Amino acid sequence: DQILGVVLGGWQASSRISLDAFVSCSYFLPDTVNAQETFQQGANVVIGGNFRYKPDPVGITISLQGTAQSKNSVLIDEALQTEEDKSSGNNLFGLTDLTYQASPKLLLRILGDVRYYGETELKQGEANLPFKGQRVRYAIGPGAIYAVNKHLSCDGLVKWLIMRQEPDIRQDEEVTYQGVNMDVGCTFTF
Repeated sequence: DQILGVVLGGWQASSRISLDAFVSCSYFLPDTVNAQETFQQGANVVIGGNFRYKPDPVGITISLQGTAQSKNSVLIDEALQTEEDKSSGNNLFGLTDLTYQASPKLLLRILGDVRYYGETELKQGEANLPFKGQRVRYAIGPGAIYAVNKHLSCDGLVKWLIMRQEPDIRQDEEVTYQGVNMDVGCTFTF
C-alpha cells in the first residue's frame, strides 16, 4: 500500500513554450506475511520537470527527473528495523523527444533518454560489493502516434538501448547489455 502526495505547477509562456514541474512524496505501508510485518520500503521523493517548445510542425520536449529514496525497514529478530545503509540507490532520468506533425492525424517522433541508477550504500558479502551496482542506460529510437478519431489514438515506439551495469552482489564483473524495447498502445479519451 502506498500513500502518495503530489504538487504540480505549470507555466505557459506562449502558445509555443511551456514549462511544468512536480514534486511527489510516497510513503509505503509495511508488507505482511501471516500477520507479520516483513518489509517496508522507505519513503521516496521525486522531483521533475518538462520544457516544451512547439513551433508547428515540429516540437521538442526536454524532461529531467530525480528520485531519492530513504532507507528501507527489514525483518530482524521478529521486528522491522531500519537498514544501517540504504539498499536502494538514487536515480536520475533525462529525456529528449523530437516530434514532427506529418499530418493532422499522424505525429512522428524520435526519442532519446539516459537513465542513471545509483549504486547503493549497502554492501554485502566478503567481496564488499554493493547490494545494487550503478547502472547507466542509453536509449534512442523512432515512434509515431496516429489519431484514429477525436477519441482514439494509437502509438508505437521502438528504442535501441545499451546499459552498463557495474558489479554488485548478483554479479562480480561489469556487464554491458544491448537490446530493443518496443511499446505499442492505444488511448481512448472520453
